[in-house]
Amino acid sequence: MASNFDSSETVSPPAPPSPKWLAFFAAQAHEAVSEVPFIPRRMFDEVKAGYERHGIVAVFLGPLSEIPYKIYAIEAPGRFGLVEFVAATAPARAWRFILVCLFSAGAAHLLRRTWRKTLKQLALIHAIAWILFYSFYWGRIALNQLS
Repeated sequence: MASNFDSSETVSPPAPPSPKWLAFFAAQAHEAVSEVPFIPRRMFDEVKAGYERHGIVAVFLGPLSEIPYKIYAIEAPGRFGLVEFVAATAPARAWRFILVCLFSAGAAHLLRRTWRKTLKQLALIHAIAWILFYSFYWGRIALNQLS
């Protein structure tokens, strides 16, 4: 069985990691995410501008915008060290999730008390609420992309 491998060819080893953590994958990451529907170039520009204006605090402001977190992660290398970015990421993303959980728990408690909803009914209401939320979220992004 013949092989297509030519032993005289050399294979280059992968590039060594950059001291700016994932900066050596930045182009590939940017290209991959820019192919995701509803993620226009404008979002990358807004994140860059946010980093320039606010520094690492921009990661905390991100959940208030329509910009997906992954863009903040892609644009961070070269601006912040890995430890600094990871240390900021957990609390920056957690506050929104904590608020959503508190709101959901309060709404579930109210629905169970006043309307006598079962856990199964609450789960269905919860699923419908998330479907509506993300329909609104992605619809808003799509409309902004058209304008």
